[in-house]
Amino acid sequence: MRLSTARRRSTALLAGVVSVALAVTGCVNNTAEPGSVPDATTNDEAFPVTVATHYGEITLEEKPEKIVVFAVILADALGAMGEPAVFGDGYQDEELVLAAYPWMDGLYEEYDPALVGTDWVPAVEAVAAQEPDLIVGWGGGSIAEDVYDQLSQIAPVYEPIVTEDSGWKQYIAELGLLTGKSDEASQVIEDVDTELTEASEQLPGLQGATFNGAYYQPATDDLRLPTTYSWITSLGLTFADNQPTPGEEQVIISMENLDEFAGDVITISALSDEEREAVESDPRFSELPAVENGTVIWADDPLSRAFTSSGPTGVLWGLERVLPQLEESALNQR
Repeated sequence: MRLSTARRRSTALLAGVVSVALAVTGCVNNTAEPGSVPDATTNDEAFPVTVATHYGEITLEEKPEKIVVFAVILADALGAMGEPAVFGDGYQDEELVLAAYPWMDGLYEEYDPALVGTDWVPAVEAVAAQEPDLIVGWGGGSIAEDVYDQLSQIAPVYEPIVTEDSGWKQYIAELGLLTGKSDEASQVIEDVDTELTEASEQLPGLQGATFNGAYYQPATDDLRLPTTYSWITSLGLTFADNQPTPGEEQVIISMENLDEFAGDVITISALSDEEREAVESDPRFSELPAVENGTVIWADDPLSRAFTSSGPTGVLWGLERVLPQLEESALNQR
């Protein structure tokens, strides 16, 4: 994949402009099963629609004109298919949001810090003041049931079902159904898959290579391996045996056992120069295969979030930042 192509396509997603090119056949499916990807509709106004959520099914009789969303990944999904919403996720300063998630710039209609308190609980009165037709939560019951009941008095609440296989593709497909933009949602999925496929074709030396990803914890001087990094495998990499996958527990590797962090490609989230220096100064670090391969990806806070908690635009943002290094690495060039 030419990086200029990636920039053009990711810019299109950042602007929320998606060209619809899917040929739709068969009957309209306007009911989504739990955790499934709904079929594209043949009509953006195909209402009513019903979607299963964590707290049961919700039905929208008509297209929502105003949406309130709490989760970054879901605000990303909405914006990517051209459905910007009023967004608020607990940050009291919009600049902090854009510092943590720079790809979110331009993907939402308005940032309202009053929507969610510092305790990460939706502020019912602030939500009601926005007069939304649809409220989008975080998923998996992150909204407590009593708060969900209060929000449901304002508008239908889409609190996604979260399973081991959940991800932004499920969410954007369901949101596409709820907003009458299933075609656009399907096109976003296709566009991102195309970008990842083209990127993998530029990494012949990494096909089947192993991957480890972790956060460095200076307080305990260890590496914490989370159960995310889902899109990295789309580049042809495979998780190392000790890299946990969704549904498994987090793995902790002490610096004394740094040799266990032996993926052919590794990413380490270290938020400061001091933290990075602490890892690099360990004599065992220079012996890791990824150091010789030139495939150590140092992830600052935004890139870490792009790896682990991003929607379609965040995936492309992260891809643009890791692809050049992987493509030019000794492992790939060999």
